[in-house]
Amino acid sequence: MPLRYAVVCSSNQNRSMEAHNLMNKRGLIKNQTFTRLIRPTISYRNRRIKEKPERFQDCRERFDVIFTVEERIFDQVMEDLENREKRTNEIVHVINIDVIDNPEDATVAAFMLFERNGRFR
Repeated sequence: MPLRYAVVCSSNQNRSMEAHNLMNKRGLIKNQTFTRLIRPTISYRNRRIKEKPERFQDCRERFDVIFTVEERIFDQVMEDLENREKRTNEIVHVINIDVIDNPEDATVAAFMLFERNGRFR
């Protein structure tokens, strides 16, 4: 069974969208969902990549690997996972890669996440 991935960022604008776009182009998006942690204060601009933003806290899908792009988000994801009802007791790997939230760094980070993705297959 293919691994299921999530990439969590704070605004669903640069960092997770670049990863989503790259993995989609490489054919890896089929069993993966990319979600965000908090509601953006700016309008959603990425409809060409993904129909709508999603909140990680609202998502009850199971993931094998969750990438975060900022230490604060990593902490929030860990807290959210700890507070969820434990149904299956399955392991999830949560990996943080700090990424500055701008288009250039987001593109570089997308390739880093893509390379890490290959290590988990």
